[in-house]
Amino acid sequence: MTDVERAEQYRLAEALIAEQNFVNGLAAGVVASIAGAIAWGAISIATGYMIGWVAIGLGVLVGYGMQVFGKGLTAKYSAVAAVLAVVGCLGGNFAAAVMFEVKNYGVPVGDVLSTLTMRDIVAFYTETLEIMDLVFWALAVGAAWQFAPRNLTDEEGFAMRAFADRPDAGQGMIS
Repeated sequence: MTDVERAEQYRLAEALIAEQNFVNGLAAGVVASIAGAIAWGAISIATGYMIGWVAIGLGVLVGYGMQVFGKGLTAKYSAVAAVLAVVGCLGGNFAAAVMFEVKNYGVPVGDVLSTLTMRDIVAFYTETLEIMDLVFWALAVGAAWQFAPRNLTDEEGFAMRAFADRPDAGQGMIS
């Protein structure tokens, strides 16, 4: 590779690094996690069942939100997406339980939420979680992890590898 080609590869890699936006990715991941939890609750009410496969969709949604808005190149984006997927799964199970209470007893959502204590919430999870919930949550984590990083073209991947292999590579980090 010539010096001109190498310089062009470095410029492309530096542009990709500069496009990363962790705050935007985090915001999109949080919104996706909340939206996914609410959707999971709504799907559960509509079908009458807690459908575990929805957790995977939630993970994809969170990861994809991180990817599109964060444009991340590092595992930091995947790790945060994975955590947000777990939070979304917890929220989805909880949202479904609240919506079932609202539907079965005709009580407003605010009334259900205002009477809950931390003990009630802990009891809900300890009494209702099953091994299959955790399996689907693990799949959601995997999906979020996989979808969170930016997809690179072959040219971009080559540029990032060339950038990482540069002689002064130890002097800076990709954040």
